Amino acid sequence: MNIISFFNKNNKFKISSIFRMLSIGILTYNAPKTLENTLNSYKQTGLLDLSDDVFVVSQMSDKQAEEKAVCDSFGLRCILMPDNGKMAWGFKAVYENAKYDHVMFLENDFIINASKKDVKIFYVNCLYFLKVQNADIVRARSRKDPGSPNYAHMNLSHTDPAEFINDKHLSECIYWVEDPELVYPSKISRIKPFVQNGFWKWYTSTSDSCNYTNNPYVCSKTFFEQNILPYVKFGASLENEMHDEWRHRNFKCVFGPGLFTHDRKFDGH
Repeated sequence: MNIISFFNKNNKFKISSIFRMLSIGILTYNAPKTLENTLNSYKQTGLLDLSDDVFVVSQMSDKQAEEKAVCDSFGLRCILMPDNGKMAWGFKAVYENAKYDHVMFLENDFIINASKKDVKIFYVNCLYFLKVQNADIVRARSRKDPGSPNYAHMNLSHTDPAEFINDKHLSECIYWVEDPELVYPSKISRIKPFVQNGFWKWYTSTSDSCNYTNNPYVCSKTFFEQNILPYVKFGASLENEMHDEWRHRNFKCVFGPGLFTHDRKFDGH
């Protein structure tokens, strides 16, 4: 996996280590047990070892001090917010506190059920698609193990393909269609990753077929600043504010194997 030589050869960028190029920001609210469970999964699967900038944004709640204690036990910096501005304000704080130009946006209830090898390969391919293939955003919820609830699967999987082809949620079909590029060839294309991993399949589409979601994703701070930040408002969900405009911007979206599983067994909602 000679990714450093590849990038240097193509004059895209020069780096001393591929594993010090991505910030990982985790948004949490009022859920120390959920946060601890999630961070344990990141530690066990090696995610915490892949960046020197992993941090938690803790929004104001009755359990904020407990969340800070959890972060301290993992040796992670914790940004204590003086308020709770919901998802939009939390992701804004992740953007503002990220050290690197590429950021993985996570929530406290998305764990990893994968091997250290899988985690490392997903990480490397994210950087490859963003830095070399000029993708705008890489979605990161697991295709094999998305967790529950998966609202797209629940609400859209029975839609007739002839009707669904023009839907802004088309990319979600990877959760119930094995080869979406064969069913929707005019909308979804199969792409080759830098590092292949078993039967993992990667795809791309424009944002017209790939809705914005707060589910785990990776993008650059520049992209976030120009295309997401303008829709950030205190107390907003962000998804609702982004959807209609997002699909008409022709962003290059990448999705496929993903990595993160929704798991909310603790703390309630």
